[in-house]
Formats: sequence, C-alpha cells, structure tokens
Amino acid sequence: MTPGRNEDEDDKMTAASEEAVVSASPLDVSFVFLGTASMRPSRTRNVSGNALRVGGEWTIVDCGEGTQHRILDSKSVAPGRVNRIFVTHLHGDHCFGLPGLLCLLSNNSHPPPASDAGRGGFGGGAAAERVVQIVGPRGLRSMLRSTLLASATMTAFRFRVDELWPWDDAGDGSAGTGDDQSGTMGERYHYYASAFALPRHPYELDGLDVRPASRSEGARWEVPPHPSPGPMRDAWTISAAPLRHGIMCVGYAFRERPHAGKIDAVAARERVCTEENRAYQMCRGLKNPLALLGKLQRGESVVVMEGGETRTLHPADFLGPPRLGRTVAVLGATSDSRHIGPL
Repeated sequence: MTPGRNEDEDDKMTAASEEAVVSASPLDVSFVFLGTASMRPSRTRNVSGNALRVGGEWTIVDCGEGTQHRILDSKSVAPGRVNRIFVTHLHGDHCFGLPGLLCLLSNNSHPPPASDAGRGGFGGGAAAERVVQIVGPRGLRSMLRSTLLASATMTAFRFRVDELWPWDDAGDGSAGTGDDQSGTMGERYHYYASAFALPRHPYELDGLDVRPASRSEGARWEVPPHPSPGPMRDAWTISAAPLRHGIMCVGYAFRERPHAGKIDAVAARERVCTEENRAYQMCRGLKNPLALLGKLQRGESVVVMEGGETRTLHPADFLGPPRLGRTVAVLGATSDSRHIGPL
C-alpha cells in the first residue's frame, strides 16, 4: 500500500491506471439546481430539475413542469448547448416539463431539412446536425411520442430516446422488475405505456433499449454515449443504478475518465531549456522552449536538439501516474441509494 493512502484509494488509483487516460486538460464543470421541491412547486421552489455543465455542453437531469422557465431565470444555462436530458423516473414532478423543454431547445436551433425528416441523416450544415440524447426508464419513449405527436410538435433538431429496461422485460409490457429486484425498483408492475403502438416522431432517431449488466440486484446500466462526437463524450462516461421508489427509478453517475499525471517540470526543463535546444527551436519559429512542456502535458511528443542530434521526448518519460477523474452523482426520489455507491 502506498504510504499516506488507504486501501480504497490504492484500488482506485490501480483502476485509473488501467482505464483510458484523457491527456487533455480537465473540462470546467458547474452544477445548477433548477428545482428542488417534491411533488408540487412552492412559491419559491420549482419541482425537480438540475443542470450539469461539462466544458461548453449542458446536461439536464430531471425536468419537472416549469423547468424551461427556471433555465431562462438562471441566466447561465444555455438552451442552445443542451445536448443531453436524463430522467430518473416517470413521476410527473420529474418529467412533465420535458415537452416544453424540447420546444425551448427548438427555439435555439435551426430546423433540419424537411426532406430529411425521419431518415436518420442530417442534411447539410452544423445547425441541422444537432442531436439531443434523452435517457430514462422504460416508457419514456412512448410518453414523449404521445405528447409530441398529439400536439403536432416538430423539433428543430434530431433526438434519440434511449430507455433503461429491467433485466427481464420482454418488451410487451408484461414484465416487471423481477423478483430479485423487488423492493429496490418498486414491487412488480406493468408498463401501461406499451399497451398501444405509437409511430416514431419524424425527427426521432432509433433509440436504444439498454438492459443492466447482469441479473443481480443493483446491477448497473452503462448509458450509451451521445451519437455525436464531442469533448464530454471523449472525457466522461455515464452509468445508472436502481433506486428504491414506488416505480422504476434510477440514479446517474457522471464519471470523468482519469487524467494524465502531472509532469515532472524539473526533469523536463533540463531537457528543453538548454542553449542548444533554444537556438534550435528559434530556427523552427518557437521563441520560448517552455511551450514544449505544455505539449508533453497534453500527451504530445516533442523534438529537441541534444548533443548535435535531434531527439524525440515522449510524455511517458516525464508524466507521473494518472490522476483520478471527478464524479457527479444525481439521484431521483428514493429511500435507499445504496446501489449508486459503487459507481
């Protein structure tokens, strides 16, 4: 065991060294509470809603009625940069604001080409390529389709609804949570949302039906990545775990991948700050050789002049062990959150 650390910390560092390491600098993160009231709003608090910013991307977690108003009041959450929406469960105080939120996001987007509706393609232009990923328990897709189709609501972007299904859900609405998960995700119940067939929305992409990693109680779901590349998708992973509630309910863990270790600046400077290398870098248009340290920290190899020969310095020669990433956990309504702990 490493001196000054306990066994749990050593285990985490070992896991970090085995996981893919992000060489770029950590993205800035902030969190905004949009609503904290339970069941009904109060004069001073809205029902459930949260906003997580990672870099320049915003993620909404739970979307009770009036969430779009709270976003506008916040003056910090940018509707045009909301690319992900997560729902913990389908009680109204956590999801009845979702159709209105999609309308708000549409007002901050350019519509996709009409001729491309429903094909899964994006036509031309960056604005038309916007995709909003929506994740939640089984039944969310039908709920969203019914409200958008019945109200003839078209979105100005593509969206994809990925559902988290219990292990034993047969897809016909007859399966419950399973005896092994009874009491954790609610007693056995039916999914009435699947009792009627609904067509896909014109701007809806084919969603994924995700089952937990195993049949065991507390087994987690690995949330599929956003369909479009981006800094958050590269640097963060998202998992979900069951929570105890009256209906199927989950909590989400947003986990940052490990970062490259800190650079040994003293050793690196000895190699890049020699007069010989300074003259060499000047000939290449680099006035300050210390800029090479930043490249090494970002995982890039650099070329220096040593003993009259060019040599390549690799980041692994100067970087310490990987640094653990951050974790942001957002839970729905629950009386037992023990299964979110391992995430």
